[in-house]
Amino acid sequence: MAVALVVGATLAISSHAEASQTARLVYVRGEGADTCPDEAALKQSVAARLGYDPFRPFVQPTLFAEVHREKGRFVGSLKMVDGAGIERGARRFDASGDDCAELTATMALSMSIAIDPRSALRPPPATPAPVPDSTEAPSLDKPTDAPAEAPIKAPAPETPTPPPPAGSKSRLGVGIGLHGTVGLGPVATAGAHISGEVSWSSVSVGLELRADLPASSSLERGGVVKTWLIGAAVVPCWRVAWFSGCAVGLVGRLQASSVDVARETRETFAFAAAGLRLAADFPVGEALAVRFGADLLGTITPFVLDVDGQRVYDSSVVSGLLGATLVKFF
Repeated sequence: MAVALVVGATLAISSHAEASQTARLVYVRGEGADTCPDEAALKQSVAARLGYDPFRPFVQPTLFAEVHREKGRFVGSLKMVDGAGIERGARRFDASGDDCAELTATMALSMSIAIDPRSALRPPPATPAPVPDSTEAPSLDKPTDAPAEAPIKAPAPETPTPPPPAGSKSRLGVGIGLHGTVGLGPVATAGAHISGEVSWSSVSVGLELRADLPASSSLERGGVVKTWLIGAAVVPCWRVAWFSGCAVGLVGRLQASSVDVARETRETFAFAAAGLRLAADFPVGEALAVRFGADLLGTITPFVLDVDGQRVYDSSVVSGLLGATLVKFF
């Protein structure tokens, strides 16, 4: 009876939206629900019922699931929101006892039907038939000299192997973007970069190649000083939803020159800097996002540019970067 109620209520949710057979999940364990199954366990439970992993980070609709403790018992809620931000259905779940695992199992059933309504029509896995006991005494109705019939074992039903927990597989991403920098030359300048990354659940490691346009500034005595950077950065990140905090290690070649002076100079410096990055991803399509990020770096290898024996430019102690990157995930 409880299953029928879940199915009916869930079909009411899914009937308002075309079934995509995939969804994005936002799962919250509220106050008093620390002992409830975590997001990975909930995703695995849904995937086991469907026979595939339906959850993707950049798809619509979105399923919002929450469990919390209310008046001494566990309570759950589930709602579906489409790509336009319109709520298409909602459901509340009350635990019959003090068992949060049972509550989330019921929610997983409802979620699987909301994602793929056809799963409600699939029969439950068959229960293996009991195997006759080979030690059972022969029937008294049979002649005692009749050979004992060998027990026939019913073939065990094939049980589909559940998919691995969500987030256990790696994901690749490649990107291209533009940025602006300050502190790497006499004035602010712009540049371009390409990137690649591999991520596991909430952790990722990226590699970026960047090139800055020359930053030039006039000297007091006449002439112009120019600097520009070509470099590579290693970027390990920790992600929470669409936001990430990263460490950045940058190495490269910084070229500085002075022109339109009596003795023109051109020098190349090895450059290294390290610092932090804050970034946010904004989905613009399936497996496609625009990432905005801001870096704050400290210079590890300062440099000085001299013209005719006089110092005309000192590198800055810190530098900053603002960038936008179009990222494609695979």
